[in-house]
Parts: sequence; C-alpha cells; structure tokens
Amino acid sequence: MLRYTVLRVALFFACFGVLWLLGMRSQEQQLLAVAGAAVISMVLSFIFLRPLQQDISDKINARVSRRIAQQHERDQHGGAAVTDDFDAAAEDAEAEASERKAD
Repeated sequence: MLRYTVLRVALFFACFGVLWLLGMRSQEQQLLAVAGAAVISMVLSFIFLRPLQQDISDKINARVSRRIAQQHERDQHGGAAVTDDFDAAAEDAEAEASERKAD
C-alpha cells in the first residue's frame, strides 16, 4: 500500500512540475496548477496504477473475508472455542519447532 501511495504522490508532483514548466508559475496560476495536477494525476493513476490498486483491493477483501469467516465460526462455536483451538495449535507448533532445534 505504501508503494501505491508513493507512486500517487510522485505522479502528482510530476504533473505539477510539467504544468509549472509549461508556464503556470505566477501567483494567480498556482492554485490552478495544483488543481490541474490533482485532476491529471488522478486520471493517470486510474489508468497506469490500476494493477496496484486492484492488488491492494484483493488483499483487503481477503483479509475482511477471513475475519468475517472467523467471526462466523466463533459465533457458531460459542466464542472461546475457536480462540482456544487457535492458541492450542500455536502452542503445538512452537513446541515442535523447539524440539527440532534441540535435535
């Protein structure tokens, strides 16, 4: 997500730089240059950064779906059972890992 944000900001400043080089340097034109850079960078990011945006969206969707499934399972099993199973599995995995290190 950080990569997408950095690219969006860089795209904005690149657009602002192009508008500045094209002559929007006076005090009156600065606000117009900022607004123009914002609109242009928004359109360009929608076109060129779409794969990154889709990847982030898929990751967030998967995380939300997983949390909903966990909540649904918790509701079906009375709440603490799922957490206890998860804790027991984590403890078992940790014990196995320490046994492997000891060998």
